[in-house]
Amino acid sequence: AGLDGTMGDGRIDMRAALALPDLSQVDRQLAGAARADAHATGDMLDPNVTLTVAAPRAQAMNRPIRDLRLTVDARTVSSAPAVTVTAGGDIDGKALSADIAAREEGRAWVLDRLAARLGSVSAEGQGRLGADRLATGRLAVSAGNLDDLSPLALTRLSGSLRATVTADAAGGRQSVAVQGDGQRLAFGAASLNILRADIRAADLYGRPRLDGQATVDRLVAGGATVERIELRAAGATDATDITLAARARGFALAAAGRLVPGTPNRLDLASFTATRAGARIALARPASLAFEGAQVRTERLVVALQG
Repeated sequence: AGLDGTMGDGRIDMRAALALPDLSQVDRQLAGAARADAHATGDMLDPNVTLTVAAPRAQAMNRPIRDLRLTVDARTVSSAPAVTVTAGGDIDGKALSADIAAREEGRAWVLDRLAARLGSVSAEGQGRLGADRLATGRLAVSAGNLDDLSPLALTRLSGSLRATVTADAAGGRQSVAVQGDGQRLAFGAASLNILRADIRAADLYGRPRLDGQATVDRLVAGGATVERIELRAAGATDATDITLAARARGFALAAAGRLVPGTPNRLDLASFTATRAGARIALARPASLAFEGAQVRTERLVVALQG
């Protein structure tokens, strides 16, 4: 490790270096050596900062890493932050590339570009998040085999995934569309056989409306197994009809209701049942859930047990 440079008269020009001769001391799944260098220049209260990490020869999860280099360049970090991140190298024989640029614009944050690829996995996008919480932009992820990311995550990944998230704020109304298709996904001990989603949400912060459907098949996490989840939503001007069906731990669950926009927004539950081995739990009568900020208020919620 080393530190040198100058500070004075409100200016800074400092460099720092850190050698990591044995990466297994950081994580036992790593091997080899790396080096980190930092450089701060300019106004002491509003500096430009560059961080570079390099690993010419290393290993992660017993997979070779060659000529890995990550650079983070942050300009005017206090007054008008602008950050770029670039990466390159070879991981397990697959080329890594990344180019990300984001900046603060007034009270908003702008993602000018996101382009990253490692083997069969790629991500690209751009967007903007305003001070009013309204977001616009698009993010797309494609993975032929998520195992290509395992050395970076230091966790065994697998499966294929294609997903797109699109956000729009026309007329000051937040809308989001999510499309996804995943097959045989696994993250460590957690797994998911099938994920399919095509959901559109309109005017999320005002009079929310949902359309679309989502299916999850055999989710295993935390020692529990959910055999299947099916969600369907059909939106109209005055309300969204929602149905949910699921099977988990021997229970068959079914629910139906309407999401009604207003002040506050509320979910009118028309029915809910959970059955298992002849036993049945159900709503005794229709009920409502009112969403008031971070709180949920229940109305007429009575559950009956049979069997």
